[in-house]
Amino acid sequence: MMGRSRRFLLLMLVIWTALFVESSFFERPQFRAWEILKDEETQRFASNRRVVMEEIGDLGRLSWDRSLQVRREVVFTTDRWGLRNPVEIEHPRVVVLGDSYVAGSSVSDRETLTVAMSRELREPIYNFAVQSIDVPGLFLRDSRFAQTPPEIVIWAPVARLIRPRPLFFPDVADDPVSHGERALRWIRRVGEGLERFEERLNRDNGLTHGARYFHNELQHRWFGNPNLIDTPEGLVLALDLGDQQLTVSAEEREVETVIAMVRTFSEFLAEHGIHLIYCPLPESGTIYPELFPREARKALAVPSFLDRLIDGSREQRVHVVDLRPIFRANKSPYLYQPDDSHWNPRAIALSAAALAKAVQGFDTSRISSAAFGPR
Repeated sequence: MMGRSRRFLLLMLVIWTALFVESSFFERPQFRAWEILKDEETQRFASNRRVVMEEIGDLGRLSWDRSLQVRREVVFTTDRWGLRNPVEIEHPRVVVLGDSYVAGSSVSDRETLTVAMSRELREPIYNFAVQSIDVPGLFLRDSRFAQTPPEIVIWAPVARLIRPRPLFFPDVADDPVSHGERALRWIRRVGEGLERFEERLNRDNGLTHGARYFHNELQHRWFGNPNLIDTPEGLVLALDLGDQQLTVSAEEREVETVIAMVRTFSEFLAEHGIHLIYCPLPESGTIYPELFPREARKALAVPSFLDRLIDGSREQRVHVVDLRPIFRANKSPYLYQPDDSHWNPRAIALSAAALAKAVQGFDTSRISSAAFGPR
């Protein structure tokens, strides 16, 4: 009897192992074109690509509950430089730096911020949005813009990701790496590899992702979802106030160092004939705090990081566009995707109009001109 039980258990183990190995090669459940095209090495996207797919938002993916996911068809097109520009743009007058908000996560090509600005200004606006908070430094190292600088650069980072970062990167040849630094880099690469492996097991493995849907749908039905908020248009998913960094004080987020970084970038660009427009992008909790739980609202930092950052940058004579009054005056309908942390097309249109107005109101003849490159 014991031998038959062992054989049965061994047979089940072999079957499970075979299914697990086979499922590891199933087509991964790609939720967004962003994930298909992203290039971990270059921090850009695959070049000269056009992806058309039905996708869901980043919070819909994390929920693993089909009832909370909103499907939409998205067209995502990149240029030869691995940036999201549906058409090639040579020598743009205006370049917009940013992250996933500027790149247009969860919206189609025709709905991105830069395309909407192009319609407002009747000229091509270049989208320089990458998967890195070091976008100013990456822009400064781009030889195209060193040779032919734009007149205006708009820097539009999402608020929760803003923190002090270096603006100028040394050339690799001028940056000897110590043995200790090599070891740290190797450890980081190993950690990143383990994270990707865990993601494949939890999300990309064909044997497990169906089970996760089943488990989470039951859990959310019985216990609810802490990331759901109730808007006049219905229930939507949103990052909690802590994940939006709205409960962290401005001092803890080193706001004065960030302001100095923005001032330095503005002054450096001005020395080389480029005007900076700085536009830190507000979170949903900044625009709709009343929709979040009362207990969570008690932990909101006052004054907020954005309050200090915007006021302090203006005191340093940086040209700042504050989208908060515009968004608050146009709160309904809801301005963010129902299953995503990013804007919907209505919020993008409001932002595009505000930034286009700032561009139109600036006289580029007031600044000097010179070539620039890495410091």
